[in-house]
Amino acid sequence: MVISMVRLYILTEYERKMLQRFLEKGEKLNGFRNLIYNLKKGQKQLEEDLKLINEVMQKFSEGK
Repeated sequence: MVISMVRLYILTEYERKMLQRFLEKGEKLNGFRNLIYNLKKGQKQLEEDLKLINEVMQKFSEGK
């Protein structure tokens, strides 16, 4: 039996705080540069995953 578990978030609370602080004040909190590096590195995969999720959810809601 295969059990699939999906996380219910992409960013941690602190990562969200870092990005929001940068947008609001231009401030780069501790770990910001590393977060940006990882987001750049994974951006294509994140976008593809979100596209797939949105397509599945759309099809699922149409079938109800």
